[in-house]
Amino acid sequence: MIKGCKHIAEIDVAITAGNVVRIRPLFERLAPLLYHQYGLRSLLFSSYFDPFGGRGAKVIVAHRIHQADHWLIRTYRFLSKDMIQFVNFDREQLATEEILKKRLPRDDFAKYHVYHLAWYEYNKRLYMEAGVPEEHIFVVGNFNEEILQELLEHKAQLRKKFAQKLGIISDAQWYFFPMNVAFAFDSFVQAFRQGDRAINSQTVEELHEFSVFYLKRFLGFVLDLAVEEKGVVIILRPHPEVLEQDYHDFCRQHLGTNFPENVIVTKVGIMHELIAAADVIGSSWSTGAYNAWRVGKPVFLFLSKEWLPPFFYTYWMDELPWVKDYEEFKKWKSQMPRRDNTLIPPTVALVAEVLAKAAHQRRLTVFPMGFRERIRACQKVMEMGLRRMIRNLAVRVPLINKSRRFLHIRRWYIDKYTPRVKYPPDM
Repeated sequence: MIKGCKHIAEIDVAITAGNVVRIRPLFERLAPLLYHQYGLRSLLFSSYFDPFGGRGAKVIVAHRIHQADHWLIRTYRFLSKDMIQFVNFDREQLATEEILKKRLPRDDFAKYHVYHLAWYEYNKRLYMEAGVPEEHIFVVGNFNEEILQELLEHKAQLRKKFAQKLGIISDAQWYFFPMNVAFAFDSFVQAFRQGDRAINSQTVEELHEFSVFYLKRFLGFVLDLAVEEKGVVIILRPHPEVLEQDYHDFCRQHLGTNFPENVIVTKVGIMHELIAAADVIGSSWSTGAYNAWRVGKPVFLFLSKEWLPPFFYTYWMDELPWVKDYEEFKKWKSQMPRRDNTLIPPTVALVAEVLAKAAHQRRLTVFPMGFRERIRACQKVMEMGLRRMIRNLAVRVPLINKSRRFLHIRRWYIDKYTPRVKYPPDM
């Protein structure tokens, strides 16, 4: 890891992550493969994309490229005179069909001059229905599943690690429930309404009412499990924007009791590691549960078609078993169905193949830019430069305080806002 961007003109592939936590494991596996197998000499990875640091790239991988008016496209058409191949990598392809359709290409540029990475055949079908040629769509699989498969080989070590961190018995049966019922909590709803979100207030209120109803049923089910299932530890993982204490308060407020000792509400550790370490996975509609099902873990969804709103329904839910109470859970447990995990595609190798093809066979021509387009692009470049100056200043301020908390924030700012991961590291 290095600061800054040396040898800008030699960058072959630049990846803008958007969410460094989700995409970084893919990059760490992708970089050596591209370097050693395909001869791509330098790679740039950043969560906050810096147009000045990546302007010499041959291939730019970005999150959700809809149209030519995308700020990233405008900026690079303005800054670069070389041919660039853009690759669209939507890192969230397990959403509802309504949401996925809003992210599809909208103009000829995004349809005919951008490569699109699809997780599954379902996503490929949506791209083709939007008018993208089949030869521009590459089904590469979900890299989360490949990472999970790797972690399953270290299940014993992971159980030992979490047993120490959480203070639980490693020999007990672990039930892991990743949750995403964030709308049940007033703090999340208020923050959501204050943000610039695409959901209207009436829909937010409906989501809140259903989430409260759902979470009351789910936590009641968890309490039944905690009492009836002997020798079981239940690990609840809240939504990233919900605190552990919110779950304790909700349980006391709506169910009139505290969680028993064998129910742990925690955000400690990485979700993929907890999935690999657990014996049983259950969830509301978390995509982590689907990833676990795909790699062969025993998984169930606590759902019922009687009360699930259409808004929450997604195409992959029908692949998983559903239970709606403890009695149905006992029937599921007696059978405990699993999926064959030998069907997982080698995502990292497939993505590397696409990026190498894009780097060696760039077909995107340099489109002429009109006067207004140039003005808008110039404004964006100036805006990005100003933001870079402000954020570079911001990362130095915490150095005044030497406490661990501020040093942690400083590292987070550096990782989040400056492109500093390159491969090979000695460049």
